[in-house]
Order: sequence, then C-alpha cells, then structure tokens
Amino acid sequence: MIQSSFISIFLPIIIWKFISFQCFIFFISQASVAIILSEFVNYIEHYGLERKFIEEKKKFENVNYQHSWDAPYRFSCYLSSNILLHADHHMNCLKEYEKLTAIEGSPIMPYTYITMILLSLYPKLFFSIVNPHLDEYKKKFE
Repeated sequence: MIQSSFISIFLPIIIWKFISFQCFIFFISQASVAIILSEFVNYIEHYGLERKFIEEKKKFENVNYQHSWDAPYRFSCYLSSNILLHADHHMNCLKEYEKLTAIEGSPIMPYTYITMILLSLYPKLFFSIVNPHLDEYKKKFE
C-alpha cells in the first residue's frame, strides 16, 4: 500500500520534472479516465445484487457468483481479457483472466459492458432496462 501510494504521488511529479508538462497533463487525464471507467464498471458489475446478512454469525454471507453480473458476449470478452465473466472471478479470485468461464446461475447483463456503461449515463433508462432482469433474477433465489 505504501509503495502504491508513493508511486501514485511521485510518478506524476517525475513525469512533469523529467519529461514535460504536456506529458504530465496527458498522464493525469488518462489516469482520470481510467479511474472513472473503473468506477462505472464496478457499478454495473454489482448493481442491485446484495449479500444477505446472517444473524447467527453477525456478518454478511460470503461473496459468490450471485453477487456480480456476467456478460458472456464473445467479442466483448475477447476485448476485455474475460473480465466480463465476473462471477467466476468472484468464485476463483486467483484464476487467470484468460481462463475465466461463465458460471451457470449467475445474473447475466442484458447487453455488453460498453452498452451498459453508456446506459448507466442515463439512470432512468439504465434502471428501466436492468431492473426487470434484476427482479427476475432475485425471484429465482427467494
């Protein structure tokens, strides 16, 4: 954590001092876009899926395939190193991305990640498309 913090703080300064101010601006811009996209992806990967609280244990259930949306669309999987098969990642966090597979029973996004990210920019439209899928999925596990 200290190393990551150090790099996050000092890499932009090093770029500015030893390369150029333009590279510094490019680096900050690119990093900002990456962070924003990462947050969008995190949002759509887990939207509406909840872990149950186990009273006896006083904690939430373990994360499993029911807590993330899969998007097993072949072309998108090729472009994203299979991160769209997110449920398998939750079940096998040490598995290499190229070996991830679709998990039967996991919720399936109605569209590809790119489409879902664009839809999430328009919350009413996003909710109107995703919520019926979410409701249908939740009924299976009640």
